[in-house]
Amino acid sequence: MFEIEKNIPIPSSIKRKISSRNKLYPFSSMAVGDSFAIPFNFNGKTPLHIESNVDASLYLWKKRNNLGNLVFMTHIMHDKKEVRIWRIK
Repeated sequence: MFEIEKNIPIPSSIKRKISSRNKLYPFSSMAVGDSFAIPFNFNGKTPLHIESNVDASLYLWKKRNNLGNLVFMTHIMHDKKEVRIWRIK
């Protein structure tokens, strides 16, 4: 069984990683109809992994900013070797 511990500080490297990841994708600057592309092998990741990371980051960003009404779409574009993200609402 796991022991619950209180008042254990979060290492600063983890805090920076979270905040820098939020700034990695330009969700807050996007208007309806805007899109951006992430090339295949970005940071050595597969297209499916990139798409999954974007979806997770988007979910957390919308939740933290109470923006559940915004709608985005991701698609793996094999012909252009990129993952594209659109804001559609």
